[in-house]
Amino acid sequence: MKPLLCWAGALVLGLAACAPVPEPDDSPETATCGADGFQTLLGQERTAISALRFTGAVRVIGPGDMVTMDFQPQRINFETDRRGRITRIYCG
Repeated sequence: MKPLLCWAGALVLGLAACAPVPEPDDSPETATCGADGFQTLLGQERTAISALRFTGAVRVIGPGDMVTMDFQPQRINFETDRRGRITRIYCG
């Protein structure tokens, strides 16, 4: 009985390894403004943003910053934490 359970377990693990890999997120949250192209900046210092050139509006939001609630789909938003690290990049 025990060898049968071992084979069944190996079969389940083998099939799980064949599961499809999820596609990158092309949601409007990152695709409309091109934020998906900047996701490699996650975890970097906010000073990395100043070295880049943007064709549209950009907003850098720190913890506790007051921001307007207007939604601009072409604007890239960079959220940072208390240490100045980029934690989220999205459109709006």
